[in-house]
Amino acid sequence: MHLDGILAAHALEGDPTTGQQPTKEKIFRESRDKDITVAVALLVEGMDRASVEAAIVALKNHLGALASDCITLYQTQHVLSDVDAHE
Repeated sequence: MHLDGILAAHALEGDPTTGQQPTKEKIFRESRDKDITVAVALLVEGMDRASVEAAIVALKNHLGALASDCITLYQTQHVLSDVDAHE
């Protein structure tokens, strides 16, 4: 599937045997809702938010009943310093 503005997509398999340590973060998440391990997560990387949102629509249409309503968008930031630029 070709989608404009999408740089990469990854399918990540969940492993219910890991990540079950009782950390403060896990306790916080479970205080809001049941903390579960998903079977598969799709990670989509794009040039901008609009490209990723368009990919979400296309993927939901492509996956049909397999699609989930559990979608989280993250915007990352990377700043290059003078040291980074000269390495």
